[in-house]
Amino acid sequence: MAVETGVWAGIAVTGVAAAHVVVVRASREFTSERGSWMLRRGWWGQLVDLTDGQWAAFRASIPLLAAGLSVIVLITSLTRRLAPSAASFVSTALGLAFLWVAHGGYSVAHLCIALALYAWTTGCSGTRFFVPVTWAAACAVLAAVRLYHGFAWRDVHPALSALDAAGAGSMRWDVCFNFTMLRLISFAIDRHRAVVTKNGSAAARDVASSVGEPLPLVQYGLLPFLEYVYYAPLYITGPVMTFDAFTAARRAARRGGTTTSMPTVRTTAVYGVRVALLLVLVELFTSHLYTNLLAQRSGGWWVYQRPAVVGSLGFTSLVYLWLKFTAIWRFFRFFALADGVPAPENQRRCICDNFTVQGFWRNWHYSFYTWLLRYVYTPLGGSRWRAANSFVIFAFVAFWHDLDWELLSRLLTWAGLMAAFLLPEQVLLRAMGLAPSKGASGDVVVAGTLRRSIVSVVGTVLICGLITGCLAGFVIGGSGVVPFLTSLFSSEGWAFLGCSAVTLFAGVQLMLSIRQWEDDNGRRLCPA
Repeated sequence: MAVETGVWAGIAVTGVAAAHVVVVRASREFTSERGSWMLRRGWWGQLVDLTDGQWAAFRASIPLLAAGLSVIVLITSLTRRLAPSAASFVSTALGLAFLWVAHGGYSVAHLCIALALYAWTTGCSGTRFFVPVTWAAACAVLAAVRLYHGFAWRDVHPALSALDAAGAGSMRWDVCFNFTMLRLISFAIDRHRAVVTKNGSAAARDVASSVGEPLPLVQYGLLPFLEYVYYAPLYITGPVMTFDAFTAARRAARRGGTTTSMPTVRTTAVYGVRVALLLVLVELFTSHLYTNLLAQRSGGWWVYQRPAVVGSLGFTSLVYLWLKFTAIWRFFRFFALADGVPAPENQRRCICDNFTVQGFWRNWHYSFYTWLLRYVYTPLGGSRWRAANSFVIFAFVAFWHDLDWELLSRLLTWAGLMAAFLLPEQVLLRAMGLAPSKGASGDVVVAGTLRRSIVSVVGTVLICGLITGCLAGFVIGGSGVVPFLTSLFSSEGWAFLGCSAVTLFAGVQLMLSIRQWEDDNGRRLCPA
């Protein structure tokens, strides 16, 4: 078995490495044809692809963010040691100060929306129509904020123009509001469940407690609410924590207690080193593979290239997205861990270590996945209405990401493709008698050579679907899928498709070996 696994690993690694080499050469070819004027100088003087505005903005802000968050974590840690009773107040004050630096005068709008939600929740939670009204209001506010890109205070009332003069801060408040919306809904529904659990009927209590026991009502006060919504290390991009989980962790830390989920000094330090190495890895990647430039800023240059270039660029574009988001999320998670907050790991597996749609999204933005399970999937009936729920959830995710029509159309295409792939996947896995393991991996574990081979074939097809869907949603758009597939299925593309199929088949075989090892040993091979 070890020899067989080694062979599969060799094939998979060779294929993945070859795809990266192809894109490295294509990057050099493009710059030799068009020049390097769209590239910028990197950390050690090399040319680097910074055409991705999101990554470029984060990368430029790393020193300031690291310094600011370090000061915040230091102050909150000292407060917990020296004046535990004031820790919540100090943490909230620092969060509001961070909010002002981030958004300037427009932080008042942010705060007004949050306080309105708090007033609504404290006055109406536990009533029959609280949940649907809360959802409708939250989605309406998010839509208004994103469609109008915020607003100017002078348009509300001339007397408020002084807030415009205070500046817009270092980042747009409307861009950050989508994560705030998740936290607002979490607080509202968690408090609603606490009220129902205490005062509702037996049936209502059973429904409310289906996602876990709520906190005592006294813990849903204004100060814990503001601390949760504006907690600085997790404010910009998460990872997303539920109100109940965040508040319980903060209270445990202030009492000096420990839990198995609380980070230790050693694990936090090791995690910090891993984050630093990951940032260096992204810098190296963007220094040699200009994936964003070629896929989105080259004026369609990639469409006319060889199938091997087109296919490899599609794959490495997703690798770049995984690296980028992993670096960003882990950067902020590190400061939360340093502050004693056990924020969940978003990217729990490497992008090349997933072969099912469900497994991929369980391990990509995991905190959002669990948020959706708690507040959308389970309340809508869970697995009893799996098909309908899948379309609802993916549609909501598309809506939540952005309301710019061009991007939203991409995301809706992605949502439809993901939901469409998810349904036959579930049917196939059930038909083969396969289900996620209850062990450490939480993924499909397959025994037997024939069954593993069949699953590997199915996994190869599913990975192709995942790549196509993600490219449609996040890289080339729905209009780019046709030339992408046309190139791959051309007379010159069959050789590349054959090599890709062998690589993916070997990759799935390797993944199944990893899942089997994890199931046998009761732990993950590469824990996050």
